[in-house]
Amino acid sequence: MIEKLLIQYPSATLQKEPPQKNNKYQWYFDEHDKVYVGIQHQDLTNEVKELLSCLFEKWEPAESLLPKGNVSVVQKAWYSLLQNGHENEVIGKMHHLRFIHIELPDSELSPTDIEEACMGFFNQSIQTVWITESTLILIEKNRSDSILLDDVIAFSKILEGDFYVKGKFYLGKWRNFSEINEVTKVFNRENHLFQRLQHEFAKQSYFSFERVIPYLIINQLPSDFINMLKDEYHSVLEDRELLHTAQVYIENNMNTSLTAKKMFMHRNSLLYRIDKFTEKTGLDLKHYESAWIIYFLSLLSE
Repeated sequence: MIEKLLIQYPSATLQKEPPQKNNKYQWYFDEHDKVYVGIQHQDLTNEVKELLSCLFEKWEPAESLLPKGNVSVVQKAWYSLLQNGHENEVIGKMHHLRFIHIELPDSELSPTDIEEACMGFFNQSIQTVWITESTLILIEKNRSDSILLDDVIAFSKILEGDFYVKGKFYLGKWRNFSEINEVTKVFNRENHLFQRLQHEFAKQSYFSFERVIPYLIINQLPSDFINMLKDEYHSVLEDRELLHTAQVYIENNMNTSLTAKKMFMHRNSLLYRIDKFTEKTGLDLKHYESAWIIYFLSLLSE
């Protein structure tokens, strides 16, 4: 596909790194080859633009997508580092940090309102950086008061319930950095993964690397193998309520008290359900092999 495109547009350019702003080109990202394709605007008609947008992901250099309004010196410095790899002393030390990616499409709130909501809810010294008009990055430096997935879920429900804003979230991993260019590489890798996850798992709202690995594995499994699993454990898949109980139990590290709290039920009621699940399926949730199969089945049922 790329080769044919280059033949059709000899002036087109390819590059592996995210392109910087260049008014001469319209950029597209090829997910298959992991490359950015730039075609000069003068060579593109509206019909061709529509066709290319169906074949590739349209890429707008981030400088043209920053939200309008006041942007602090520190935010500009972080933005320049994350997008272009440019170091700035106003950022300070960054040996140990984590990125939390937030996508807020169709939000009517101003960037300032959203930033204030983040700072007020998480109540800690996080740095906010807008990458596009709808993409906000939270940067954490203090691991001792780290934001948890449950915190993000609670914040998401507040945004949706009080402000009618439905967002998607990706919790990056805590990392140690020795070189400045590592920060930019890690951020771009996480950002690309987040964009892919939003496309492939549109119904999901919360992601972390560990949380999505099973989903990515399932997407690579042959369809005949998936059908075999469904046939083998059809009795499990038929009882959604029981399967959901097993999934929450596994996600909470087989901790009975914590699972009961999450599901708003008495501990004895949960133990009854777990025993019922084992009796019905022959799968013991306390055994790792069985738990892994059950978790995969719960994801297949979503």
